[in-house]
Amino acid sequence: MIAFRTVALASLAVVAVTPAGAATYTVWQGEAVITSATAACATGSPRNAIRTGAVLKSIVRPKLVPGSSNGNDSRIAFVHDMMGEMALNLAAGLAYTGTTGSYAAYGSNSAGVLKANVGGTYGPMTVSVASPTVSNTFLKVTGTVNNFMFITNCTVAFRAGYVLRQ
Repeated sequence: MIAFRTVALASLAVVAVTPAGAATYTVWQGEAVITSATAACATGSPRNAIRTGAVLKSIVRPKLVPGSSNGNDSRIAFVHDMMGEMALNLAAGLAYTGTTGSYAAYGSNSAGVLKANVGGTYGPMTVSVASPTVSNTFLKVTGTVNNFMFITNCTVAFRAGYVLRQ
């Protein structure tokens, strides 16, 4: 009887995880390297500071990927030293060549303070493929972000490499 319940519960868990009509998102995961950072980024302890050469975990979700539920906006997320997390909803998208675009961010700073709907700006950003599809195994993104990781006046430039997550 116990074995049957275990199998039944496991089956229910699979059904609960994959409901009919569920949204499917296409994302790429990788690492971002900070190529430059303003002095404001280096405040605090070495664990909390963002410095040139820092490596952060990152996930990118480009807009309008065929066959996905990615929608009309692009998102990029960064995790620093497994403490601070910042996810940006990029209003102008990943391939933005203007001087200043705007983002809405959410996550937590290195002290664990939750942040939601924090507005900010980002500068030029490029992606190696203008309109990514699931056939693009790799993506490269470069860009600049102001008030990075919720640090006031911290502006960074970064380059990131990603692999399709399946």
